[in-house]
Amino acid sequence: MRSKQYVDAILSRLPDSRLHLSTPVRGLRSEAEGGVTLTMADGSEASFDRVILACHSDEALKILEVGGGATNDERSMLGAFSWNRNEVVLHSDESVRHATHLASISGF
Repeated sequence: MRSKQYVDAILSRLPDSRLHLSTPVRGLRSEAEGGVTLTMADGSEASFDRVILACHSDEALKILEVGGGATNDERSMLGAFSWNRNEVVLHSDESVRHATHLASISGF
């Protein structure tokens, strides 16, 4: 399953009024009484019971640190992932396309 499919599955279960898509977040702070406060890129803040950070682990860790500091557990979990640099070549030569891609677009 591709990551877009996971995101679409989550989004399909949430009412539109509860979604804040394409909203740049600078920081996330856990509140003592429960819930979280997000600091947006423009400096505004909004409070929520729960949030889903649909981003890579290194980006989530940065958001937590900027918001007030990640816990040791959050640093341990989110910092455990390693990343590789990917090189992409864009072309239109059908003869060199990957076999699984060809199968997926042909319906097999």
